Amino acid sequence: MIYLLTDGKEVSSPYISDVQSIVTDSGITVNTLALGNKADMQLGDISRASGGKSFYYSEEDNSTVLIDAFASTVVDNSKDSYTQVHIYNAL
Repeated sequence: MIYLLTDGKEVSSPYISDVQSIVTDSGITVNTLALGNKADMQLGDISRASGGKSFYYSEEDNSTVLIDAFASTVVDNSKDSYTQVHIYNAL
């Protein structure tokens, strides 16, 4: 499972459209969380194609999306042997 958290601005390759078929063909589930109103709509496409979940955080003060997004994808992952987090900042 990959959890992709991004502001959705594609500024360098590989782009979502470049890797979507590779990711979905591999059987990897991609869950996405788009931050802000500039999020690329393709984030939801890669989630749906891989059987994952897609979330949008609007940055409103009363939003619970951040908690909901993480909780709903890790509630029952007992089959996973480990969790690895990578943080990538293209800027």
